[in-house]
Amino acid sequence: MLDPLEFKTCCLMFDIEGADLLWGFTAFYVAGELDEFTDNH
Repeated sequence: MLDPLEFKTCCLMFDIEGADLLWGFTAFYVAGELDEFTDNH
C-alpha cells in the first residue's frame, strides 16, 4: 500500500511454518511522519 504522493502505510508480513496466522509489522504514517508502529501476530 504505497502511495507515491503521500506514504501512509507499510506492511511487512512473514509466513512462519507451523503458525496458524501470518506475523509481521505495520507502520502508519501521517503527513510523512511515523504515527504508529504495530506488530501483527
